[in-house]
Amino acid sequence: MIAVCSIPTSLASTRTMSAQDAITTIAPIFGGGTQPRRTTIKEQIDNIPLAQTRSLDVEDLPRLEIHEGIHKGSKYVLESWLHSRRPKTSWVNAHGFLLVPVLPVGIGATIWVCAHCDKKRKTKVYRSVATSSAIRHLDKHHHVIEKPTTENTTESSLRPTIASQFQRAPITHTAATLFKSDLIRLVVDGDLSFSIVRKPAFRRLLTTANSTFTNALLPHDHQTVKRWIDTQYEHHVQAVRQSLASTLSKVHVSFDVWTSPTQQAFLSIIVYFVDNTGKRYTRMLGLPRLFGTHTGENQAGVLQQVFALYGLDDATRVGFFMADNAESCDTTVRTILNRHYPSLSPGEKERLEQLRRCRCVGHILNLAASAFLRGEDPLEDTVDDTEVSVDVLRRWRQQGPVGKLHNLVRWVRSSPKRKDRFMEFSTGHVGRDTSLSDTTDAGAILDREEAPPGLVLVSDNKTRWNSTLAMILRALRLRRVVDVFCTVLQHERKEEDRVPVDDILSEQDWRVLVELVAVLQPLYRLTKRFEGNTYLRFHEVLPNLHQLRAQMQQLQDQYRRQTPSRAPRILDVIFVQVDSPVEDEEADIEPEPELLPVSNTRIPDRPRRRTRLPTRLDDYVVEMPGQRRPSTTSSIPLSGGSSIRVTTTSSSRTIPPPPPPIPAPNDSEMEDDEPEQLSYSGREVIQESIQLMMDKLEKYEDLLSDNTAVWAALAMDPRMKMRWVSKHLSSSRMDAIMLRIRDYFEDNYPSSIAPSQFAEPTSSSVTPENMSLPSYNVLLDLDDEDEDENSVDELSDYLSQPRERQLQEDQLLVWWIGRKDRWPRLFCMAMDLLSIPSMSSENERAFSQAKLVVTSQRHRLHYTTLNKLVCLKAWNKDGTFLEGWGN
Repeated sequence: MIAVCSIPTSLASTRTMSAQDAITTIAPIFGGGTQPRRTTIKEQIDNIPLAQTRSLDVEDLPRLEIHEGIHKGSKYVLESWLHSRRPKTSWVNAHGFLLVPVLPVGIGATIWVCAHCDKKRKTKVYRSVATSSAIRHLDKHHHVIEKPTTENTTESSLRPTIASQFQRAPITHTAATLFKSDLIRLVVDGDLSFSIVRKPAFRRLLTTANSTFTNALLPHDHQTVKRWIDTQYEHHVQAVRQSLASTLSKVHVSFDVWTSPTQQAFLSIIVYFVDNTGKRYTRMLGLPRLFGTHTGENQAGVLQQVFALYGLDDATRVGFFMADNAESCDTTVRTILNRHYPSLSPGEKERLEQLRRCRCVGHILNLAASAFLRGEDPLEDTVDDTEVSVDVLRRWRQQGPVGKLHNLVRWVRSSPKRKDRFMEFSTGHVGRDTSLSDTTDAGAILDREEAPPGLVLVSDNKTRWNSTLAMILRALRLRRVVDVFCTVLQHERKEEDRVPVDDILSEQDWRVLVELVAVLQPLYRLTKRFEGNTYLRFHEVLPNLHQLRAQMQQLQDQYRRQTPSRAPRILDVIFVQVDSPVEDEEADIEPEPELLPVSNTRIPDRPRRRTRLPTRLDDYVVEMPGQRRPSTTSSIPLSGGSSIRVTTTSSSRTIPPPPPPIPAPNDSEMEDDEPEQLSYSGREVIQESIQLMMDKLEKYEDLLSDNTAVWAALAMDPRMKMRWVSKHLSSSRMDAIMLRIRDYFEDNYPSSIAPSQFAEPTSSSVTPENMSLPSYNVLLDLDDEDEDENSVDELSDYLSQPRERQLQEDQLLVWWIGRKDRWPRLFCMAMDLLSIPSMSSENERAFSQAKLVVTSQRHRLHYTTLNKLVCLKAWNKDGTFLEGWGN
């Protein structure tokens, strides 16, 4: 019996099927052999992970194969696996595959393979240089008549030729991403204009390095660079947001207002936190534009918008606020806390503001220095370098030597001619335009060993910390240059070329400046200690301010009792720190900053005591220790017909002339045989100035003392704990502080709290008014009788342990992480308090970076673009999200 088999309907149309295809199809049915089932292109693509294609080089990319037609056996890759500068957007691409043949010399022309035919295990291929053939095929064989959604544009000028496609090398997504990210990093970090991509020199440079990447990736329009920057900014915002979502501490905020050179106000916002790995981080959230007035309510509104952008709108996420001492900053913190905790009573809100509001120690020290130098009402330095009013000069002169030096520096720097003239004196030679006659050393009038060549006078600035100290130090280093410069220019013919007589520094003025340096240097060194972001040191602020005020009180008493010939000085300030193990009775010494040319014994270039011979030896030649060699004196004629006397030593080097003959103040205590003695009036002025400084320090020390978080942060340092409090404060005050710390711990860190969360503020917090409490020794009796016997008093257990004197400062957080299981609640409080910044110096650095962006050629830069550039620059400097650039 013959078996009857049904033939598939696909075989009915034998007119369209080749003989070989018919045999291939029928053979399995009649048992004439078995052939493997052909794999479609879609099946090949589905078997390849998409993530794998983005990380491989071109040589390692998987290959696709076509099994019939003239392309049979050829190897291809999807065009989407390679970077395409202008992706094809035609609607026909949704109905096919764009394949690129990989050749030994590069890549070939892209082809279009019909997806509908591939689904039927057939192959229909067209070149992708045009879409008309593909459109006709879809319409005729598959009845697909979809039209483009956008108007067609002529791309003949943009379409590469077949020859150029054969010649260009393949570029993967990874390589294209790195090129884009490096270009953005160059523009951002170098403060370059976006139009640099259009500069022929820049394009030639990149073409020389890699012509393939330059031709394929480098944009021709600055708008493309801006779009890339916008994309990277959005990507990094999400990255910072994710990092803030999982922290071991609360997120602390520092903010400050800055006015750009374009007279636009910006609000710098920086956050500080400890991430889930136990590392302390500082991140910039933005530099948004501040419209309208600089009121606290206005700043609070901008802060709330930035908080919402980064997911910090939850009240439990935000910790403490660090800002300067302006009243608007108090209003800003008060407004934000009122929005976060609207149900609290007015008294509770006031105590909460007092707790969360932290004050920048750098601004406190700057205010103290201003009070010392300028008194209660510092004069506003509103003069330009070219126009100085007589009234401003008069007011500055009323402030003594500092005012004179300020006027003299401004007078020298306000004119290019005078500045160049001073440079000639600083380098040790007089210019050819002077009327000085030739001397033995061809016009040299200064000793090079005493005047380092090339140095100029430094001007002070009211907005730059320690700028007055820098001005005085530079003037002291160039004292002999300044004296000779003033002496010579006093004989100029034109009055405007002469140094103002009222601004010439006398011998007594120089002595006062030396004493001012000795008083101001401790403030400088404290500022340098707290301004870094490696160690925040918030817990060290109050002890150091307390110690500084005590030392200033001691110095003031020394000036009042001063009778010897030399005034007191404190060039070595003792800091309250625990960087190295010390005994309880000793204190740590802060190392001298290297950039200040001040030793432990004296100020460089300080006027030295003159060595004199007795009267009976006037006719003898005696070389005393330290005495200069015998010298001769000669006269140098000046342009006005007068002359000055210049002393020349036997070593053929000339010595500067003596200071100008300005009469010293009429002081009965000033004696000729004591040239280094500070006059009574000078000592009296310094005494009053120190008192003004102490009043300012006491004011802000009291404000910091009212903040319980300051004392709690000090106790969380395992190297210190309560030792400093017990050593420097009375027992009653220590007991009150300890009670405040305990109440703060119980109210804000209950047993059920998770890390980086604040408990809801309560009204049971101890206020500064009720600090007078019965005295008890908390270090001896740390048990609470009201507590359950089974409960663990973490705070008492921690304080009862010995102090970790050998612990280094960079190991504080690591030490607490290792004891997380033993003291879980105390661990949360330590993470929160030890991550608070001590000052808002990071905001000042952001302003400096922003000023480099807004140059005189970029005043039209939009404020949103400025915000993105400054943020990207800060994030790139952090080095945390570099791998995410360009993704």
